[in-house]
Amino acid sequence: MILPATDFLFATQIGAYSTAAKVRNLPKSICSRQTTVDHMNDHKDFLTQHFPYLIKNVHPKKEPKWGIMTPQHMLEHMQRAFDASTEKVVPQPQLEQAKLDKNKLYFFAADIPFPRHYQYNIKKRKAPKLESLRYRSYESALRNLKRSHSRFMNQIEKDPDALSLHPFLGVLDNQEWIDFHGRHTIHHLRQFSVVEELIE
Repeated sequence: MILPATDFLFATQIGAYSTAAKVRNLPKSICSRQTTVDHMNDHKDFLTQHFPYLIKNVHPKKEPKWGIMTPQHMLEHMQRAFDASTEKVVPQPQLEQAKLDKNKLYFFAADIPFPRHYQYNIKKRKAPKLESLRYRSYESALRNLKRSHSRFMNQIEKDPDALSLHPFLGVLDNQEWIDFHGRHTIHHLRQFSVVEELIE
């Protein structure tokens, strides 16, 4: 379900990049338009105030605008990312250190959105493949994603110096994870039409 009537614009404009996600039916007071922002703080606000509301608006039968994920696959995929950031699960690095360092430098150089159809394949031209579902129902997957999200938000307050491994970006601190999760969650909310992309 696409939320009706627009009042909210979550915008980040860094250097030559200009991107925005238009979120509908939310009060004007929860976010303001900026031409230059501290994007990590913006992402923290988004994860704290908006993500818990928006994720509930993904219909379990919704078809994606791109990609092969179902809504439940997307919820479980997001949960794995949040769990990596709190070390509830500890992924193995998927690349050599030099490549991890290069990826991290590129990713945090500018606040740009994930491309559509993006899948990081170690072996090029590998066909995309869905992972097996972990939970029996969409509702169970949503509950567990919310727990993992809350665990991360608690970590950034109670353990500000925490470090944990991203399998393709290397070791990240809380601020870097905030940036990653902000962009990652917006990407998948766009995928299922909960937020609408605007390129200006």
